[in-house]
Amino acid sequence: MITSRSLLLFFLLAIGFASGSTVQAQVFISEFLASNSNGLEDEDGDTPDWIELHNPSHSPMNLGGWYLTDDPAELTRWRFPNVTIPAAGFLIVFASGKDRAIPGAPLHASFSLEVDGEYLALVGPDGTNIIHAFSPIFPKQAGNISYGYAQEVTTVPLSASNQLIKYFVPSNSFPANWQMSAFDDSAWAIGTNGLGYDVTTPGFGIRTIKANVGINNLFIAEDVLANPGLQTSVFATNRATINFLAGGNPGNYGGDVLFPGQGSGADDFVVEARATITIPAPGNWTFGVNSDDGFKLEVGGFAMSWMGIRTPADTLQTFNFPAAGEYPLRLLYFERNAGAALELFAAQGAFVLWNSETFRLVGAVTAGSRCVHPRFR
Repeated sequence: MITSRSLLLFFLLAIGFASGSTVQAQVFISEFLASNSNGLEDEDGDTPDWIELHNPSHSPMNLGGWYLTDDPAELTRWRFPNVTIPAAGFLIVFASGKDRAIPGAPLHASFSLEVDGEYLALVGPDGTNIIHAFSPIFPKQAGNISYGYAQEVTTVPLSASNQLIKYFVPSNSFPANWQMSAFDDSAWAIGTNGLGYDVTTPGFGIRTIKANVGINNLFIAEDVLANPGLQTSVFATNRATINFLAGGNPGNYGGDVLFPGQGSGADDFVVEARATITIPAPGNWTFGVNSDDGFKLEVGGFAMSWMGIRTPADTLQTFNFPAAGEYPLRLLYFERNAGAALELFAAQGAFVLWNSETFRLVGAVTAGSRCVHPRFR
């Protein structure tokens, strides 16, 4: 279960582990997180430290009577109940200090992990045989970034690229026994892969990232978006329109709400909104962004931006769409300090200034007018 949060990866080989970690059996400590503030939650809704064990063998392994410890002088500090890790399976133990060892329930060790580094070991049922240990201590850890071993992954392609396949689109239900190898699919249509289906949600997919650095231009905003080390927290949600306000003067539209995941007066954060928008007719469409501070808007092959900080203001640009249809949209916005506001609106035609008669928030449903509708895939 190695995740993208891993800060440092040691390669697991068939003959052993990297230096600083000793192992004598197949079950080992595959990953741990020593500073968990917004990640994996336990059954109480808390976010304690956690330890992951992995059984890479082809047989299940019972850990009843084994131990976890963070003290080389107390190898039997926390005892496992009668639990089994399946073949090639994983097991999470919360290092919460809650000391819960009930089979079938979430497991909680009697200790937590030191972010500055400490001893950590898995001990056999005799209480003396150290199965796997980070010794003398594991390195100093970073907040919300796990530490562990990379797992070897083998990819087995099931079909070649552009391979001919048969497919069927049901109107109400699937044909009987369609999963069976003897099913007659001679009437099905023929195409090339890939084929499939997706689920779309009206509106925008939005991520709000709180930064641990000052953001005063788009280059820093893109760095924050790409670098977890520059992030304090990440909040994801779906919204019908982009109409946010967290201090300062409002924009062109009422009914604004706080930025997702950010309180009033929040500073130094980045918002990324993505959607697939439907342009109802070809020709000129003017998009506008009211922002405090900078932004970048990309629609299909078109783009516009404001690179630095500013007080609330409109930026409008006309895009000439060659055809009606669907176009990918990405809006990146950053807030430095003081006021924070963001609106995304559009109108059919070419305009240089916003007006209340023609422009609508992208995603707003308005009778009698052609609007740009987003959906998030």
